[in-house]
Amino acid sequence: MKRILRPLAALAFLLALPLSFSSCQEDAPEVDYKMEVTVTNDFTKVVEAINQGTLKKEEAIKKLTEAIDKMQADQATKLASIISVLGDVNKTLETKLAAIEGAISAQTLSLEGKLDILAEAIKAHMLKQEELAGKITKAMETLGGTLAEKLAEITKAINSTAKTTQDKLDRLMGLINTQTIPLSDKLDAIASAIGGLTESSAKQLEALSTTLTQLKEAAEASGTTQASILTELQKLVSKAAELQEEVKQGKSSAALAVAAILKQLEEIKAKIGGTPTPPTPPAQEAEYVDLGLSVKWASCNLGANSPEQPGDYYAWGETAPKEYYDWSTYKYAKAVTLEGGSREHRLTKYCTVPADGLDGFTDGKTQLEPADDAATVRLGAPWRMPTEAEVEELVEGCTWSKETINGIPCLRATSKANGKSIVICTAGVIYNSSYEGRHITAAFWSSTLYSAGSERGTVFLEQGYENLQPGAGQGFRVLGHPVRPVRP
Repeated sequence: MKRILRPLAALAFLLALPLSFSSCQEDAPEVDYKMEVTVTNDFTKVVEAINQGTLKKEEAIKKLTEAIDKMQADQATKLASIISVLGDVNKTLETKLAAIEGAISAQTLSLEGKLDILAEAIKAHMLKQEELAGKITKAMETLGGTLAEKLAEITKAINSTAKTTQDKLDRLMGLINTQTIPLSDKLDAIASAIGGLTESSAKQLEALSTTLTQLKEAAEASGTTQASILTELQKLVSKAAELQEEVKQGKSSAALAVAAILKQLEEIKAKIGGTPTPPTPPAQEAEYVDLGLSVKWASCNLGANSPEQPGDYYAWGETAPKEYYDWSTYKYAKAVTLEGGSREHRLTKYCTVPADGLDGFTDGKTQLEPADDAATVRLGAPWRMPTEAEVEELVEGCTWSKETINGIPCLRATSKANGKSIVICTAGVIYNSSYEGRHITAAFWSSTLYSAGSERGTVFLEQGYENLQPGAGQGFRVLGHPVRPVRP
């Protein structure tokens, strides 16, 4: 199997020359059409481009999302436009699936609207039932607003009296897998949703057992739940299974079993405590500069109070800083023991190469999901990390100069379009618990997986302060880099 390289080699890759920005197009018409779509941002034109095979999957979804968000129309009109694509026999399945993904990612569609689109897709057999919870999770993760506002919208959707029991359970499963929702709120939602079911107590008991099992698995997968709470959740899952068996044998009633589980659920919630209030980021973190590019750039790094500060460091796909950065602490890697006793790590998410994945795992994901985007989790949507293409646009769309601010060597990027600028400090990188390249290397993560292998992510990179050759580089996912947020 392909070996995931050691972090020391990662640093060598990190300090390599930036990647070339030139790319070969298959033919001129594709270039021309992309330019027209970029300029017009017209929903219909984007749909037609996808249907003709001119726009490929990832770019198609991005363009559709942008077109939906910029449509000068109300919710009902936007939904009608998207649903009409799903029902059009002249549209390819790829086009319809791209329309679904674009709708889920759009910031200007309500959660209820996104769920209606997913319901249409299920009805038309474009999605399988087992795929639905994942799509609902993504719709919930892309919600804007405060945590309280998100919870209010999600709870309203789950408890809607106009929806079937299966609809409610699908939405509840989506909530359970949404990493940005605290565990205590998930417990609340389960209790509320189960209590609102009109089915028999036996059906409620079955639904409780299923959702609690999923909750425990999601809590384990998050890697952030305390061991004591995981133990309590396991006890609750075991208790539900035990009571189900007693009900089947006629030793207990389903109603009493449901009541007993809900009581134990409340006890766990009491141990967790209430929903913590997310810290309010410094005002500077939310400031941005419009450079006349496709996105607006934050004025400083995530966690920094001024442009010359490095801010917090993150491994690629992780949403919290930590003390030690290597494969053993990386969220999406598992250790495996090879013949002879040597140990390596294999990836469990964002993997396109079977040899890099655990037991050959691949998921084909090349862009960070909102729940794994440090900028989105910290600041809320529509803030996010830039894509590789947006990093390239920044480099190409600016002139670059050196300056020192409060003793820190920095780069200034001045827009060729409007003369406005942002400052990027030489933050270096953290490997294990040591800083490398501080005051020498300017780098920050993009949200894009490196195309040549799953174990690396792409970064903005200026590898030597004296060289002044900014470009797109790549570094091992386990390394600690700053994050520079962007927004529409």
